[in-house]
Amino acid sequence: MGTDGELRVASDGFDAYAGTYEIDAATNRVVHHVALSSWPNIMGTDQVRYFALDNEDLVLTTPPMLSRGSAWVLTLKWRRLT
Repeated sequence: MGTDGELRVASDGFDAYAGTYEIDAATNRVVHHVALSSWPNIMGTDQVRYFALDNEDLVLTTPPMLSRGSAWVLTLKWRRLT
């Protein structure tokens, strides 16, 4: 176990969640039913993401979220390594 400072540095920028999901191919939407998360306040919620293929990458984006007076869209890009 690390110190408080070491744990903070180790988790900075780290997000993870797990659970089941449903895909709606007609709207390019996936709904994640969050069972576990590094953010306890989203456990038990549904997290909507939009998906697209960009060449060989899978791109997930959030709906716009209001934070600090601005709308934010977060993007996650997955690439299969062969």
